[in-house]
Amino acid sequence: MEKFINNNTVVKDDNYIKNKDYIICSECQHILINPFICSNCNYIYCKKCLNEIITCKNCYKLDYKRNIFINDILSTLRIKCLICNNNINYYDIKNHYITYHFDENILNILKNTENFELIKLIKKLNREEIQSLKKQGKEMNYITSK
Repeated sequence: MEKFINNNTVVKDDNYIKNKDYIICSECQHILINPFICSNCNYIYCKKCLNEIITCKNCYKLDYKRNIFINDILSTLRIKCLICNNNINYYDIKNHYITYHFDENILNILKNTENFELIKLIKKLNREEIQSLKKQGKEMNYITSK
């Protein structure tokens, strides 16, 4: 997801500026992906960094949790699509690439995600079926619920 969501693709609007302190990882200084917060000092980390550092670099504790407040802030972010330049909601960007820009490059980027089996299944749909779904305005979550 780092290829889709990073400091270069986030739309730096008023919302981003207002919430910047809550959406940047304390370790890598990039936009949070799978955020966790230190229960002791409130430093925020992305899951990838947390796995690498183990203890908080501020308080040296090992007590992390997910935080609904941070997820709510992330849900308001807009991410610029690198292909069509549309501004897409943070949590919709992966589905956007799969739905509108699906090819081998996107597949390779997404291989390490938890939804890879789903992505392989979607790849089996031929181009005509995908185009038909787009024309009908169906989102990826409808495809996955079948």
